[in-house]
Order: sequence, then C-alpha cells, then structure tokens
Amino acid sequence: MKMAENQQNHRISIESKLVASQSAQSKLGQVFGLIIGLSGIGCGTYLASIGQDIVGGIIAGGTVVSLVSVFVLGKKSQKKNNED
Repeated sequence: MKMAENQQNHRISIESKLVASQSAQSKLGQVFGLIIGLSGIGCGTYLASIGQDIVGGIIAGGTVVSLVSVFVLGKKSQKKNNED
C-alpha cells in the first residue's frame, strides 16, 4: 500500500512540474513572438520612412501575416488535441 502511495505522489509531482514547465514555455514563446513582431514592424516602418515603401510593406506585412498564421494554426492544433 505504501508503495502505491509513493508512486501516486511521484506522479503528482511530475505532473505539476510538467504543467509549470509548459506554462513557462508558453510565456517565453509569447515574449519572443512580441519581440519578433515589433522588430519586423519597426524595420518595415523604418524602411517605408526612408523611401523603400514596397520593401517596408513586404517586411511589415509579412511579419504580421506570419505571426497571425502561427497563432491561428496553434489554436487549431490545440483545439484538435483537446477533442482527441
């Protein structure tokens, strides 16, 4: 009986560490996404301000489209995993 209780406590400990790790990883991903987004939009804005409108638009627009698509695909994947 004691061995089963120890196993249960061990599993609970591992699961709580896993949840904390996934939460930290998610927050880190959001921070890096923000940095990438602001950098891309900032570079595009700078290029547009110095007369390179087309290149600036491509860089800024591409950054926004990429981040939105990653977000949408990630949510779709999460929803699919939760249904299974």
